[in-house]
Amino acid sequence: MKLVRQLMALPVLLGLTTLTSIQSNALASDSHSHRAWSDKLVVDVAMDGRTWRLGDGSNPFYPTLTGQFGRGNTFIVTGHIYKANTLASGGDFNQPGNPAGPNLPEPIGTWVCRGTFNLDFGDIANGGAPHVTSTQFFYFDDGTTIVTDGAEGGAITLRAVIGGTGRYRNAKGESIETPLGVNDTNLFNVRFRFKLD
Repeated sequence: MKLVRQLMALPVLLGLTTLTSIQSNALASDSHSHRAWSDKLVVDVAMDGRTWRLGDGSNPFYPTLTGQFGRGNTFIVTGHIYKANTLASGGDFNQPGNPAGPNLPEPIGTWVCRGTFNLDFGDIANGGAPHVTSTQFFYFDDGTTIVTDGAEGGAITLRAVIGGTGRYRNAKGESIETPLGVNDTNLFNVRFRFKLD
């Protein structure tokens, strides 16, 4: 139980970086200010804990958190994309039952994240960061895609937008993630803000 509480106190795993003071400073020092982030493309993602797989096929998150992963382990996980402010805040690993998860109706796309753990579970629990390096794919139902890449976890706050398809085929810029809580599949609801050039 103590380890679970430690994890929740950290900027949690797999692409969920909390807004720390470092993040706030990064946004405040941005020449376009925080308003520029909120005025650009914003979407919510409900990660589906049932889809998490390590390279060996195991799932350390669903139905319960086991912490069976380490440095070098690869993973893939999917979820649903929703319009901004669709998903509710709340829920943690002790009480993950936030019903506003990947089973909500009317998603606008599919989110896929693949990556590699940079650290062992114990190192993450002791505050080590960044947790993972990953690539995230935002597949929208209209046929367009945005792709981001970078490190996640700890004080790492910004990800690079490295391209896309359709109206985002020339996309470049940055994205930032705000965790909303743990949903009823024992993974996270997250809000993504994009600042595209």
